[in-house]
Amino acid sequence: MIFVNTRMAILTGIAFGIFFTLSCATVEQSNTPAESVSSSNSYDVQIAELNQRIRSNPGNEELRVKKAEILYEYAHTMRNPAHRKPVYQNLRATADDVRSLQNARVKVDDILKRAWNSEQSSGIRLLQEDRSETYDTHFDNIIAHLDNAIVIIPDSLVTYSLKSTTQYRRGHLNEAINTLIAANSIARETRPEIKEKLAYLYLESGNHSESISIYTDLSNQFPDRDYYIHGLVNALIVNNEHDTAVTILRNLSEQYPARTNYRMSLATELFYIFSAKVNQLTGNPDNTVSSENDINETIRILEESREIFSSLDSVIPSNEENNFRLGTFYMRASHLLHHLSELDIEDELAEGLRSKSNEYMQSSLPYWERLTEMTSENMEYMNILRGVYLELGMNEEADSIERAFNF
Repeated sequence: MIFVNTRMAILTGIAFGIFFTLSCATVEQSNTPAESVSSSNSYDVQIAELNQRIRSNPGNEELRVKKAEILYEYAHTMRNPAHRKPVYQNLRATADDVRSLQNARVKVDDILKRAWNSEQSSGIRLLQEDRSETYDTHFDNIIAHLDNAIVIIPDSLVTYSLKSTTQYRRGHLNEAINTLIAANSIARETRPEIKEKLAYLYLESGNHSESISIYTDLSNQFPDRDYYIHGLVNALIVNNEHDTAVTILRNLSEQYPARTNYRMSLATELFYIFSAKVNQLTGNPDNTVSSENDINETIRILEESREIFSSLDSVIPSNEENNFRLGTFYMRASHLLHHLSELDIEDELAEGLRSKSNEYMQSSLPYWERLTEMTSENMEYMNILRGVYLELGMNEEADSIERAFNF
């Protein structure tokens, strides 16, 4: 029996997913808040006085703008960004109160934008400066800056995205999901990229059904965006819904025959289903007798997989990865066919399976020979080739490898 290191598994899917990275983010310089000469008590007194004057004269727009300016200044006296949140909540409420006052609304909105830009920029700068050795130090401040920005402008989706990125990079998967759920509720179906990130995180968290549901919706809404269907296929595979994945991959292969990744993934999925059926037939001690129909159906799936792999052999690059994939496919198929031949079945059927097993092992040989030529220093490939020679009865060739490399 030949064992293959699992570092290069045969079952490879389509690349997909949203990588949570910083991109296209710009930072406008903002000064680090300095301690104000005025104490917090002084600001509290000023705000209390303004609140009293506003209650006495609610139509005075200048008083409301003055209050917003003081709150903005007050927040910037606080070095710890987490301490600013209540002040920004007050600023946000002040802005909401002047919605009906045209002049005040314009001026207060400008203050909001300045405050938002300051917090957002500070968070991005820390993200861009982040290194592994300083991540723990920066994390809380990054989140505080972004939370502040969300308080200031609650419907800023870019801030939610940055916050989820930060949480994801820190390993706070559930928190990142909750952040994107909040962003998605604000987006109201206008930002599918947020839903895609959410689907990706659901998949990573183990909530496969929710991930499949979102990817399915995205694929239906945007059939021209291939990466959504890629995400759906991979989510189905992770959730062991291989038959459904095969159906989708068949359609994609027929629709885009020149895209070899679809055919490669289809062949790989078919082989997985074949392997599972073999394990089901051979691994159940109560199932000592298997019907010829069950075995023939299992072989049909393998042969379809082989047909696709054979068609790809001449069009994909003859590199190490592809030679390993094809060599492993034929070799593992050979072993599984041999296991089928050991079932309690008719002698003629068993002999046919042994013959087919030998045929598949013969087909694997050129790929292992090619790999040993391409990477002569790789002893794993050399040992696998020696094992293939032995299984094919090519003892002289196996002995030659053993003498040369002292196995």
